[in-house]
Amino acid sequence: MDLPARAAPVTDVEERRRILTEIVADLNQPHNPGTIAQPTHLRDWLDSRLARVTFL
Repeated sequence: MDLPARAAPVTDVEERRRILTEIVADLNQPHNPGTIAQPTHLRDWLDSRLARVTFL
């Protein structure tokens, strides 16, 4: 099924840092089935692409 949506890049440095900090903290939780073998660090994610998706 297709859902109408619009995506926009998140470019504000502070907003990116806040969002990515939460993602990294979640990935480092032992109960998370998406946990990777080694802890991940915010510095490894800061240059990642990040978009806000809004469903219409």
